[in-house]
Amino acid sequence: MRLLAGAALSALVLAAAGCGSDEPSATPASEWAAGLCGAITAWTDALQSSADAFRDPGSLSVDSARAAIDETTSATQAFVDDLRGLGPPDTESGSQAKAELETLASTLESDAAELDQRLADAADVGVSGLLTAVSAITSTLTDMSRAVGETFTALGELDPGGELEDAVREAEACDPLVNA
Repeated sequence: MRLLAGAALSALVLAAAGCGSDEPSATPASEWAAGLCGAITAWTDALQSSADAFRDPGSLSVDSARAAIDETTSATQAFVDDLRGLGPPDTESGSQAKAELETLASTLESDAAELDQRLADAADVGVSGLLTAVSAITSTLTDMSRAVGETFTALGELDPGGELEDAVREAEACDPLVNA
């Protein structure tokens, strides 16, 4: 899951290159960056914990897998809610940034549902089915991480003005990501 944290950090730095909108209902860039960083940190921490459950397939049970997937889907829903609650940042390309986050939110919701279904299908077969599903589950977790990175790469390409870069550097909530 270091890949997840690394991708999120790299993507966040790229996103900080600038994105946003000048809509009246936009969120100030500093608040937007702090909200985004806080949401990423909480989500990556939860995913790290969930991924740890799948590291040793020999000690994995249907119950422990269910607990890990439940934690992942719950954390993902909270992350999606946080993303949707941010509103557009008060920068030049804010509405485009908001659209990128909405696309990410939809992708993560779909991936979380896929995780749930993979586990349900595997649990029907028992432990042997679960062991077979571990590869697909970890692949989906990796895809979720990659989606976050790709979204922030896209955000970084929206507006190279640097408004959010300053906001990220100044937001205390971003310190764990920026200084990782």
